[in-house]
Amino acid sequence: ATLYGGPRTAIVMVVHTKPHLLLVLILIAAAFVSAQERPPTGRVFTDSVRVDVVNVEVFVVDKNGRPVYGLGREDFELLIRGEPVEISTFYAPPAPTEEPAEPAPVALEAVEVEPPPRHVVVFVDHTNLAPARRPEVMASLRNLVEERLAEGDRLMIADYEAGVKILSNFGDGPEVHAAALQQIDRTGAATFNTQTEFSRILRCMDVRCDEPDSILIDIDFYARELRHRSRMMLGHLGTIIESMAGLPGRRSMLIVSDGFAIRPGEELYAVYQNFFAGTDGTFRYQFQAGRFAITQEVEEITDLANARRVTMYVLNNGGIVGNSLAMSSAAVSATQMINTEVDFVRDANYSAGMQEFTTNTG
Repeated sequence: ATLYGGPRTAIVMVVHTKPHLLLVLILIAAAFVSAQERPPTGRVFTDSVRVDVVNVEVFVVDKNGRPVYGLGREDFELLIRGEPVEISTFYAPPAPTEEPAEPAPVALEAVEVEPPPRHVVVFVDHTNLAPARRPEVMASLRNLVEERLAEGDRLMIADYEAGVKILSNFGDGPEVHAAALQQIDRTGAATFNTQTEFSRILRCMDVRCDEPDSILIDIDFYARELRHRSRMMLGHLGTIIESMAGLPGRRSMLIVSDGFAIRPGEELYAVYQNFFAGTDGTFRYQFQAGRFAITQEVEEITDLANARRVTMYVLNNGGIVGNSLAMSSAAVSATQMINTEVDFVRDANYSAGMQEFTTNTG
């Protein structure tokens, strides 16, 4: 085989000879891309590969049914469809105090084996956290970190905006966790302010700033952007859950957020229906919002958490429901056009995903 190459192409020639037969195969492929076809400077293209980590619990006993201790990773072999698979993480509990060979006929004392530590991840979602809520949230979060965690618990604090930043990790001391909370407190609002765009569209419908069709296009754009942002957040949330696989002991995740729209734009479609579509049934806001629903993605994250045995919690019930500060920030309008029904639609929309996480992971 011979390789020829120029600035734009590569030619691979393979020659195979037999008596009275000469077969030539020429493969021409583009090897380089012209400068005009290169991606713009500053843009980064990435790809991701999902790797599943599965916990396999093994209980080893001898012929008399007594537990066997002292085994290591090298004592086990894991096969999938007959093929050996590397064991990435291994944990075995320590052996209890040995029992006498011939125990006396008296009541035996229970042997206490120290359980493995609990691992807790705090996931702070800045993209769905109202500015008016931050003082209350930070006070609750500091109380949790400084007073509510049990002795021996291991903590990780992850900060999410455009991506995930691990501010403190398992095994770090209290001073590192305190510094992480200070950094979170200094973090500004998200770059795409959904509340501002939400309020602008509401005011536009209120004063009839544009034709109904144009307003509907704006709502579609808002819902599509909100869906994109929620999918990105859920993707990073799933990555953190995957990283907890194989950790010993109980695994918990605390989500610090005001919730996310499981049906993006639903409350805006409801207002549009009240103002422009009437009650003839040709426009149904539930159907319109359902086009952008992320119900499947939420269920996938819930299934992943259950598979990795991660229990999910929400700080202060997810923030929006029953919280006057969150509701006043969520339902901003130039007039009193946002009635109780629309507020209820928004609250139910933003709390549905959080309730899915907490209820279905125990």
